[in-house]
Amino acid sequence: MQVIYIQYVEVQYFYVAIIFFIKHAQLKYYDEVQYKQNTTCTTCNIIKPARSKHCRICNVCVSKFDHHCIWVRQCIGQNNYKYFLLFLFSHLFLSLYGVIAGFLCLFGIAEKQSLFKLTYKNAVTGEISQATFLRVFLVISNRETFFVFIIFVCLIFFISLTAFFLYHLNMIRKDLTTNERIRKNDFEKSFLHEMYQLQKQEIRKKDENSSKRLAQLKLCWNSLNKRRVQGIFEGFKIVFSQPN
Repeated sequence: MQVIYIQYVEVQYFYVAIIFFIKHAQLKYYDEVQYKQNTTCTTCNIIKPARSKHCRICNVCVSKFDHHCIWVRQCIGQNNYKYFLLFLFSHLFLSLYGVIAGFLCLFGIAEKQSLFKLTYKNAVTGEISQATFLRVFLVISNRETFFVFIIFVCLIFFISLTAFFLYHLNMIRKDLTTNERIRKNDFEKSFLHEMYQLQKQEIRKKDENSSKRLAQLKLCWNSLNKRRVQGIFEGFKIVFSQPN
């Protein structure tokens, strides 16, 4: 029983150390605007760390919540963000491979059928012209329609995944999550509108309450925009050093 008790105490201290480390690491993100200290999740009844969010689909609080991904059927957050980036990059690479391999196959078909050596006659004007890449591609598209369709699907996926991957690289560079970007935009719109109304009111008449509220909004605005850009390499180092 004594061994069990010692093990339990060691595990307890281990979890306390982890909680202390997480809270200490998140202290710089408590801006008292988006994230306030000692905020309790009304569903989980736990104190939410900064940058966390309760997912209504998964019904759990997620640390450093980014978004809920329908493709992997789970939330993307602190512990699995690096795997999500690898997931995006691997599918991006496979889509690019499909596009390149597909066009090489089409070129091989054209070479095998000697389509580049043929002459082509215009059905309307009767004009005879030499083979071009466009004419050969149109001929192959009529013969291999489904194959060409698959290549264009891979191309569309490659463009979409590249844009999405670059977006997340930019979020890492700015030390932001998708959830924070959306919330920040909403906060900024609300603050700008209220600050504009209070400034108009302050010009018309001197009001002490309006002046205090305007000063408070300016502090909130500075708090929202004071986070530094950490850089892509430092961001990668932080993301890939997170525990599983």
